[in-house]
Amino acid sequence: MPSFDLTLNLHGFTITKTSGFNPLIHDLSCHAKVSCPHCFGEDLRKKDKIARQVWHESVGLRRVLLRFFICKYHCRSCGRYFRQRLERIQPWQRSTEALKKQVYRQHSQGISRKSLAANFHKSDATIARYYDHMYDLENRKLRSMQLPSILGIDEHFFSRRQRFATTFCDLKKRRVFDVAAGRSGADLADYLTHLPSKQRVRVICMDLSESYRSIARRFFPQALVILHSLPRLAANPFVIVGHRHGQHLVNIRKPWGVIRSLAGLEDVRLHDLRHSFASVGVNTGASLPMIGALLGHTQAQTTARYAHVSQSPAHQLNQDVGDLIEEAMSGKCETANEHVPLKHRDRQVYRTGELPVDIVDAIARTDPPAEAEAYNAECDPKADK
Repeated sequence: MPSFDLTLNLHGFTITKTSGFNPLIHDLSCHAKVSCPHCFGEDLRKKDKIARQVWHESVGLRRVLLRFFICKYHCRSCGRYFRQRLERIQPWQRSTEALKKQVYRQHSQGISRKSLAANFHKSDATIARYYDHMYDLENRKLRSMQLPSILGIDEHFFSRRQRFATTFCDLKKRRVFDVAAGRSGADLADYLTHLPSKQRVRVICMDLSESYRSIARRFFPQALVILHSLPRLAANPFVIVGHRHGQHLVNIRKPWGVIRSLAGLEDVRLHDLRHSFASVGVNTGASLPMIGALLGHTQAQTTARYAHVSQSPAHQLNQDVGDLIEEAMSGKCETANEHVPLKHRDRQVYRTGELPVDIVDAIARTDPPAEAEAYNAECDPKADK
C-alpha cells in the first residue's frame, strides 16, 4: 500500500488520484473482499455499478471529499440483492465515521455547533445528528466495559441543577471509570442495575455514608468494603474519631498499651516497629532507597539511622571463623598444612618504622650494627634528600 494511503485510514481503499485544494478530492479504488451480508455466501453476480461521494475527516483546515464506485450484487446462494458494504462508511450516509468522530471530539472540547456547521459546511441539524450518533456509540462502549476489580466510589458537586454526581474509579489503573448523576441509592439504582460484570469487583474503597453502604450491600455483596466496619459520626468528617467533638484521634498511647498487654510485649515502643521493619529489610538484602520509600523517608541518611544490621549474622560469622582457626591450629583441618603462595611484588621502599617482619628479623640477627644502620639508611626515602 502506498504511504499516502495512511492519511486516508480506510481499509479496502487505495488512492488513485488526488486533485483540488479545498475541498481536497481523492479518487479511490475499492479492492475489499465482498460477501453476502445475509448468508455470507461468495457466489455473487454483479448487477450494477454505483458512484458515491462521501465527505471524510479534514486535513488541517481543508475538507476532504472521497469519490469511488461500489457495485450492486446478486447472491446466487440466497437469491437476495444487496449493495457492497464498506468499512467505516455506513449505507446511505454522505460522511464517514471518521468525520463524525472529528465533529464529536471538537464539539466535546467546547466548539459551538454553529462554528462547526460553518467549518464543515453542514447544517446545524446535521452537526447535532453526528454528535448524537457518536455519543450513542460511546455510551454503548462504556456500558459494555467491565467493572474494575478494585473500585473507588466518591461523590462531588456537579451543578446547581443536578446537584451531586457519583464518580466510579478504577483504582488499579488510576483512571475514572464512569460518572453517574446523583448520590443516593434511588438515584443510582437504575445505573447500577444495568451495569454488567458487577461480580468482578473484589474491593471497594468508598465513603462511609449510609447510602454508599447500602449500595455496596445491594449491588456488590461479594466485594470487600474498606473501613466498612468502622462507625461514623454524623457531625465528624474523620474516619478515626477523637474524644473531642468533630476532631480526629491525636493520641494512641492508651490503645497501644492495650495492644502490648494483649500481645505480651510490655517493653516494645511504637517506633520499634519501624526500626524492626527496616532492620529485617536490610538483612534480607533490600536496598536503603527501597526501605526508605516504604518508610516514607526522602534521604538515605535518615534510613541508615533506623536500618541497622542485625547482630546475629555478625555473631554467626565470628563463631564460624573462630571454629576454623581452632581446627587449623589443632591439625584437624585438611587445609592447615597447605601454603598459599604470595604474588611476586616489585622492590618496594619502606620507611624505617614500617619494615616487614622478615626484614626486621634478618636485621636483628646481623652482628655488626653498622650494616643494619646502612640498610635502614638505604631503605629510608628521606636519605635521598
